Amino acid sequence: MSLKELKEVVKQANIVDLVSHYLSVQKKGSVTEAVCPFHNDHNPSLKINESKGIFKCFVCGEAGDTISFVQKYEKIEFVDALKKAAQILNIPVDNYLEPAKKNPKKEMGYRVLKAAQKLYEKLAHSNQFKSILNDFIDNRKLSEEIATKFGIAYTPGKSQFYKYLRSIPDAQDRNFALKTAMELGIIKKNEKGYYDYFNHRITFPIWDHFGAIVGFGSRVLTSKQQPKYLNSKESFLFNKRNLL
Repeated sequence: MSLKELKEVVKQANIVDLVSHYLSVQKKGSVTEAVCPFHNDHNPSLKINESKGIFKCFVCGEAGDTISFVQKYEKIEFVDALKKAAQILNIPVDNYLEPAKKNPKKEMGYRVLKAAQKLYEKLAHSNQFKSILNDFIDNRKLSEEIATKFGIAYTPGKSQFYKYLRSIPDAQDRNFALKTAMELGIIKKNEKGYYDYFNHRITFPIWDHFGAIVGFGSRVLTSKQQPKYLNSKESFLFNKRNLL
Protein backbone atom coordinates (compact mmCIF):
# COMPACT_ATOMS: atom_id res chain seq x y z
CA MET A 1 0.00 0.00 0.00
CA SER A 2 1.13 3.59 -0.60
CA LEU A 3 0.02 7.21 -0.49
CA LYS A 4 -0.39 7.10 -4.27
CA GLU A 5 -2.93 4.30 -3.90
CA LEU A 6 -4.66 6.24 -1.14
CA LYS A 7 -4.87 9.25 -3.44
CA GLU A 8 -6.69 7.23 -6.09
CA VAL A 9 -9.14 5.80 -3.54
CA VAL A 10 -9.92 9.27 -2.15
CA LYS A 11 -10.41 10.72 -5.64
CA GLN A 12 -12.93 7.98 -6.45
CA ALA A 13 -14.93 8.63 -3.26
CA ASN A 14 -18.11 10.72 -3.24
CA ILE A 15 -17.05 14.36 -3.35
CA VAL A 16 -20.46 15.50 -2.06
CA ASP A 17 -19.88 13.55 1.17
CA LEU A 18 -16.59 15.38 1.57
CA VAL A 19 -17.88 18.89 0.84
CA SER A 20 -20.95 18.39 3.03
CA HIS A 21 -18.61 17.81 5.96
CA TYR A 22 -17.65 21.48 5.64
CA LEU A 23 -20.65 23.15 3.99
CA SER A 24 -24.41 22.96 3.82
CA VAL A 25 -25.22 21.53 0.37
CA GLN A 26 -28.39 21.18 -1.65
CA LYS A 27 -29.12 18.93 -4.62
CA LYS A 28 -30.45 20.45 -7.86
CA GLY A 29 -30.76 17.87 -10.61
CA SER A 30 -27.40 16.27 -11.35
CA VAL A 31 -25.50 19.11 -9.64
CA THR A 32 -25.12 19.83 -5.95
CA GLU A 33 -24.73 23.46 -4.84
CA ALA A 34 -23.24 25.23 -1.84
CA VAL A 35 -22.25 28.73 -0.81
CA CYS A 36 -18.63 29.13 -1.93
CA PRO A 37 -16.19 29.38 1.01
CA PHE A 38 -13.42 30.85 -1.14
CA HIS A 39 -14.95 34.30 -1.62
CA ASN A 40 -17.63 36.47 -0.03
CA ASP A 41 -20.51 34.49 -1.47
CA HIS A 42 -24.18 34.96 -0.57
CA ASN A 43 -25.70 32.71 -3.24
CA PRO A 44 -24.86 29.06 -3.93
CA SER A 45 -22.10 29.70 -6.48
CA LEU A 46 -20.18 26.49 -5.79
CA LYS A 47 -21.26 23.64 -8.07
CA ILE A 48 -20.31 20.05 -7.18
CA ASN A 49 -20.43 17.36 -9.83
CA GLU A 50 -20.75 14.03 -8.06
CA SER A 51 -20.24 11.85 -11.15
CA LYS A 52 -17.03 13.63 -12.16
CA GLY A 53 -15.77 14.14 -8.61
CA ILE A 54 -15.06 17.84 -9.08
CA PHE A 55 -16.19 21.23 -7.79
CA LYS A 56 -16.14 24.68 -9.35
CA CYS A 57 -17.22 28.15 -8.32
CA PHE A 58 -18.48 30.10 -11.32
CA VAL A 59 -17.86 33.43 -9.57
CA CYS A 60 -14.33 33.27 -8.13
CA GLY A 61 -13.12 30.43 -10.36
CA GLU A 62 -11.85 28.09 -7.63
CA ALA A 63 -12.06 24.49 -8.80
CA GLY A 64 -10.62 21.06 -8.19
CA ASP A 65 -11.26 17.60 -6.85
CA THR A 66 -11.86 16.04 -3.45
CA ILE A 67 -8.30 16.46 -2.20
CA SER A 68 -7.77 19.97 -3.53
CA PHE A 69 -11.02 21.10 -1.84
CA VAL A 70 -9.60 20.13 1.55
CA GLN A 71 -6.24 21.63 0.63
CA LYS A 72 -7.81 24.98 -0.29
CA TYR A 73 -10.34 25.04 2.54
CA GLU A 74 -7.93 24.03 5.31
CA LYS A 75 -4.93 25.85 3.71
CA ILE A 76 -2.70 22.80 4.19
CA GLU A 77 -0.19 20.89 2.08
CA PHE A 78 -1.20 18.12 -0.32
CA VAL A 79 -0.27 15.11 1.82
CA ASP A 80 -1.98 16.56 4.89
CA ALA A 81 -5.09 17.28 2.80
CA LEU A 82 -5.03 13.73 1.43
CA LYS A 83 -4.97 12.22 4.92
CA LYS A 84 -7.64 14.63 6.18
CA ALA A 85 -9.94 13.81 3.26
CA ALA A 86 -9.47 10.08 3.88
CA GLN A 87 -10.39 10.48 7.54
CA ILE A 88 -13.53 12.48 6.69
CA LEU A 89 -14.58 9.81 4.17
CA ASN A 90 -13.87 6.98 6.67
CA ILE A 91 -11.10 5.54 4.53
CA PRO A 92 -8.59 3.69 6.78
CA VAL A 93 -5.44 5.75 6.27
CA ASP A 94 -3.20 3.36 8.24
CA ASN A 95 -3.80 0.62 5.68
CA TYR A 96 -2.00 2.77 3.11
CA LEU A 97 0.85 3.87 5.33
CA GLU A 98 2.40 0.47 5.93
CA PRO A 99 6.10 0.56 5.00
CA ALA A 100 6.48 -0.40 1.36
CA LYS A 101 9.40 -2.46 0.14
CA LYS A 102 12.14 0.05 -0.57
CA ASN A 103 13.64 0.41 -4.01
CA PRO A 104 17.40 1.01 -3.47
CA LYS A 105 17.78 2.87 -6.77
CA LYS A 106 14.90 5.25 -6.04
CA GLU A 107 16.05 5.74 -2.46
CA MET A 108 19.50 6.71 -3.70
CA GLY A 109 17.95 8.96 -6.36
CA TYR A 110 16.01 10.92 -3.72
CA ARG A 111 19.14 11.13 -1.56
CA VAL A 112 21.24 12.43 -4.45
CA LEU A 113 18.73 15.11 -5.46
CA LYS A 114 18.17 16.22 -1.86
CA ALA A 115 21.94 16.47 -1.37
CA ALA A 116 22.26 18.49 -4.58
CA GLN A 117 19.62 20.97 -3.42
CA LYS A 118 21.30 21.35 -0.04
CA LEU A 119 24.65 22.04 -1.71
CA TYR A 120 23.14 24.50 -4.21
CA GLU A 121 21.46 26.39 -1.36
CA LYS A 122 24.64 26.37 0.74
CA LEU A 123 26.68 27.79 -2.13
CA ALA A 124 23.98 30.33 -3.01
CA HIS A 125 24.07 31.74 0.53
CA SER A 126 27.84 31.62 0.96
CA ASN A 127 29.75 34.90 1.18
CA GLN A 128 31.35 34.13 -2.18
CA PHE A 129 28.12 33.79 -4.17
CA LYS A 130 25.34 35.40 -2.11
CA SER A 131 25.41 38.61 -4.15
CA ILE A 132 24.60 36.63 -7.34
CA LEU A 133 21.45 35.13 -5.81
CA ASN A 134 20.45 38.45 -4.25
CA ASP A 135 20.81 40.26 -7.58
CA PHE A 136 18.59 37.67 -9.26
CA ILE A 137 15.94 37.97 -6.55
CA ASP A 138 16.04 41.77 -6.55
CA ASN A 139 15.86 42.05 -10.35
CA ARG A 140 12.70 39.98 -10.38
CA LYS A 141 11.24 41.73 -7.34
CA LEU A 142 10.94 38.50 -5.36
CA SER A 143 10.87 38.41 -1.58
CA GLU A 144 13.37 36.36 0.40
CA GLU A 145 10.40 34.40 1.76
CA ILE A 146 9.34 33.35 -1.74
CA ALA A 147 12.93 32.52 -2.73
CA THR A 148 13.30 30.32 0.33
CA LYS A 149 9.89 28.67 -0.05
CA PHE A 150 10.60 27.64 -3.64
CA GLY A 151 14.21 26.66 -3.00
CA ILE A 152 15.75 29.12 -5.46
CA ALA A 153 19.50 28.52 -5.40
CA TYR A 154 22.68 28.86 -7.44
CA THR A 155 25.23 26.50 -8.95
CA PRO A 156 28.67 27.99 -9.58
CA GLY A 157 31.07 26.49 -12.09
CA LYS A 158 33.82 23.94 -11.39
CA SER A 159 31.38 21.04 -10.88
CA GLN A 160 30.92 21.42 -7.15
CA PHE A 161 28.33 18.66 -6.85
CA TYR A 162 30.53 16.11 -8.60
CA LYS A 163 33.29 17.02 -6.14
CA TYR A 164 30.84 16.47 -3.30
CA LEU A 165 29.93 13.00 -4.57
CA ARG A 166 33.62 12.14 -4.93
CA SER A 167 34.09 13.01 -1.26
CA ILE A 168 31.71 10.27 -0.03
CA PRO A 169 33.96 8.07 2.17
CA ASP A 170 32.46 4.65 1.44
CA ALA A 171 33.54 3.50 -2.03
CA GLN A 172 30.42 1.41 -2.70
CA ASP A 173 28.08 4.21 -1.62
CA ARG A 174 30.13 6.74 -3.61
CA ASN A 175 30.01 4.71 -6.83
CA PHE A 176 26.29 4.02 -6.45
CA ALA A 177 25.60 7.72 -5.85
CA LEU A 178 27.66 8.76 -8.88
CA LYS A 179 26.00 6.19 -11.14
CA THR A 180 22.56 7.32 -9.94
CA ALA A 181 23.42 11.00 -10.45
CA MET A 182 24.39 10.23 -14.05
CA GLU A 183 21.12 8.38 -14.65
CA LEU A 184 19.26 11.38 -13.25
CA GLY A 185 21.25 13.62 -15.57
CA ILE A 186 22.69 16.02 -13.01
CA ILE A 187 26.19 14.63 -13.60
CA LYS A 188 27.49 14.21 -17.14
CA LYS A 189 30.66 12.77 -18.66
CA ASN A 190 32.65 13.75 -21.74
CA GLU A 191 36.18 13.15 -23.05
CA LYS A 192 37.55 15.42 -20.30
CA GLY A 193 35.78 13.61 -17.47
CA TYR A 194 32.80 14.16 -15.21
CA TYR A 195 31.06 17.51 -14.78
CA ASP A 196 27.90 19.06 -13.31
CA TYR A 197 25.00 19.42 -15.74
CA PHE A 198 23.94 22.63 -13.98
CA ASN A 199 26.86 25.06 -13.91
CA HIS A 200 26.70 28.81 -13.20
CA ARG A 201 22.89 28.83 -13.16
CA ILE A 202 20.01 29.80 -10.95
CA THR A 203 18.25 26.55 -10.00
CA PHE A 204 14.69 25.67 -9.02
CA PRO A 205 13.92 22.25 -7.48
CA ILE A 206 10.97 20.34 -8.92
CA TRP A 207 8.95 18.45 -6.30
CA ASP A 208 6.49 15.62 -6.78
CA HIS A 209 3.05 15.65 -5.13
CA PHE A 210 4.51 14.17 -1.96
CA GLY A 211 7.22 16.78 -1.46
CA ALA A 212 10.23 14.85 -2.75
CA ILE A 213 12.66 16.51 -5.17
CA VAL A 214 12.62 14.68 -8.50
CA GLY A 215 14.55 17.11 -10.70
CA PHE A 216 15.62 20.69 -11.32
CA GLY A 217 14.88 23.59 -13.60
CA SER A 218 17.56 26.21 -14.20
CA ARG A 219 18.10 29.57 -15.83
CA VAL A 220 21.20 31.33 -17.18
CA LEU A 221 22.60 34.47 -15.61
CA THR A 222 24.05 36.04 -18.76
CA SER A 223 22.90 36.28 -22.38
CA LYS A 224 26.11 34.54 -23.49
CA GLN A 225 25.02 31.25 -21.94
CA GLN A 226 22.92 28.80 -23.91
CA PRO A 227 20.35 27.44 -23.61
CA LYS A 228 18.48 30.01 -21.54
CA TYR A 229 16.58 27.33 -19.64
CA LEU A 230 17.94 23.90 -18.81
CA ASN A 231 15.87 21.24 -17.09
CA SER A 232 16.45 17.77 -15.72
CA LYS A 233 16.00 15.03 -18.28
CA GLU A 234 13.29 12.40 -17.98
CA SER A 235 14.41 9.73 -15.52
CA PHE A 236 13.18 6.94 -13.28
CA LEU A 237 12.08 9.69 -10.85
CA PHE A 238 11.10 12.55 -13.15
CA ASN A 239 8.33 12.19 -15.70
CA LYS A 240 7.32 15.70 -16.73
CA ARG A 241 4.02 14.72 -18.36
CA ASN A 242 2.76 12.69 -15.41
CA LEU A 243 4.01 15.14 -12.81
CA LEU A 244 2.52 18.28 -14.36
